[in-house]
Amino acid sequence: MQCLSIIAKSIGSKLSPHLSQIIPVLRRLTTGLNRDESVDEDNELTETALTTLEAIIRKCPLEVNSYLDDLLDTSFTLISYDPNYVYNDEEDEEMKEDDEDNGGWGDDYSDEGGVPEDDDDTSWKVRRASVAIIDAVIKTRHDKVKQIIHNYSSNLVDRVKERIDDVKIEILNTL
Repeated sequence: MQCLSIIAKSIGSKLSPHLSQIIPVLRRLTTGLNRDESVDEDNELTETALTTLEAIIRKCPLEVNSYLDDLLDTSFTLISYDPNYVYNDEEDEEMKEDDEDNGGWGDDYSDEGGVPEDDDDTSWKVRRASVAIIDAVIKTRHDKVKQIIHNYSSNLVDRVKERIDDVKIEILNTL
């Protein structure tokens, strides 16, 4: 997998005759994640597959045209992959109200801020690689920008709430 990633990054245009065999395999590797649990090996494999797909999109933007819609759907699904954390907008609103009532120092105060104890969680790499695919499509296929804005802009804006700064920076750069 890493060898294919290196080839795609360095001489990706040479892969264009073989894309019909490569992209479906890479696409399948991105769908094997467990939504309920973050497994580091699965995250690493998915990240590598997404990074390889990104390099192929950048090197062969016209040749991947028939795969772009599917790749965009997958990327926009994976940008919300965070099995160790639950984003709860209603709870955030309640906490804001509590902060206003108690001056921000009520009994509910916690240093954790909803961040899980597991510092080794690698699911953020999947989200970052997914955003990189979206960015690659936007930068190489200007004809797809209007479609992306129309179909996915609310998803991308919604992800600004991302808890990991590296991923949030990628999202903001893409916007």
